Amino acid sequence: MFNIPDAPIPTEAQALDFMTEKLRAGEHVGKNNYEVYVWKVADRYVRAHVTVPQGFGVQDKVEKVISPFLAAAWALCRLGVLRPGPKPGTSMLSQPYHDEAQGYSFTEFGRRWVAESPTTLPPLVGAMTDMLLGAGKNFGDAYRLRTQDAVLAYNGQAYYACCAMVGAAAEAILLTAAIKRLGQPAAENLYFNSRGRSQLQKSLLGQRTDHFRAQFDRHTGLIDYWRDHSSHGHQTGIKEGEAYMALSGLLRFAHFASDNWNELTT
Repeated sequence: MFNIPDAPIPTEAQALDFMTEKLRAGEHVGKNNYEVYVWKVADRYVRAHVTVPQGFGVQDKVEKVISPFLAAAWALCRLGVLRPGPKPGTSMLSQPYHDEAQGYSFTEFGRRWVAESPTTLPPLVGAMTDMLLGAGKNFGDAYRLRTQDAVLAYNGQAYYACCAMVGAAAEAILLTAAIKRLGQPAAENLYFNSRGRSQLQKSLLGQRTDHFRAQFDRHTGLIDYWRDHSSHGHQTGIKEGEAYMALSGLLRFAHFASDNWNELTT
């Protein structure tokens, strides 16, 4: 009898990457009027990692790996890409009761999301946060807390709040660098006065080259925009695209500040 080995159990991030890859590739992973059926995705994963002779089933192997894929489907629901239930125009009464935990369909936003090119930032909350925090190890608790809030707001589709927190996190980088360079009393004295943010930037740039100033100004433009924008009470049309670009800009600024930390702070 042919012995089929177990597939490696993926992490939630790996399961999400695999599921997203299949959805973006347009592979058929649905069943019974569900556009996405988790068992079918997990079955594809098993067959991609072990050799299965034609005609052999892998139900016991799928059982062992399906848990991370259920978490991945839930992550895409939280992002607004998927929703539980069959595709539009299909009665819930026609679906087998045991499919309820595994069957999903695309939202309108989700159809656009899977059609886009692969993103820089992962949709899993923990992975996105880890990426941003990993680039900002020098920036202290204020950056960490505001970055976490920005990611949570993005994944909760609170895009305006996300952008406001991105601006605050970027400003925290600026203040942390100034404290490192000038000392806390002097930096906070500048920061809390009129035009404090502008004064901090001047103190950090000092005698830097025009090229360095231009790079710095390009990155810190997101501070000016989102921090100033969030202080106004008018209605805004910020959507997922703007919020994603704000988070991506924060990641680029964090890398720039980290790579040039000595030059900024000494």
